[in-house]
Amino acid sequence: MFNYIKGKIINKSENAVVLENNGIGYDIFISGFTNKNLSAGQEVMLFTYFQVSENGIALYGFCDGAEKSMFLKLIGVNGVGPKAANNILSNIDAVTLNGAILGGDINLLSSVKGIGRKTAEKIFIELKDKLEPIAGGGTYAVTNDVTTAATDALMSLGLKKVEAERLARQNYEEGIEVNDIVARCLRGL
Repeated sequence: MFNYIKGKIINKSENAVVLENNGIGYDIFISGFTNKNLSAGQEVMLFTYFQVSENGIALYGFCDGAEKSMFLKLIGVNGVGPKAANNILSNIDAVTLNGAILGGDINLLSSVKGIGRKTAEKIFIELKDKLEPIAGGGTYAVTNDVTTAATDALMSLGLKKVEAERLARQNYEEGIEVNDIVARCLRGL
């Protein structure tokens, strides 16, 4: 129904914003990724998904098309609703998630709170043939000893597991040492 809405962010919480457009304030649920890219008072354009169900209606917003596209693919998986999809995208950005599914890393998906191993496997099975590498997304390294050690090191520095894994994978390249991955990750924070 709504492809996108342009307006000014009036209020922002952890998982929602109030976006004013022509005197109307829209309550829009957002992911953690989108949240990081928004601030109160900012003029934005959010790509949207309008959900109508027996429990009510809801509007979900995304700061880019890749995130909305991944959200739509996730809710197309039997048993994954908008709240679960939004939760996944709050913990794993769309590019990393796309790479994880293509790379067969079910562990990354199942590490998201509220997403069990069976649901992660179902997402992998249903989406692996529907996804293509995202341009500019870089390569994706399935977990190995170096990324595992770097993840553990980043977690000991206070990062959450999902964020530590994502950063370790993004900064991994063949032949790199654990200390170099951690240093790259810390420079990027």
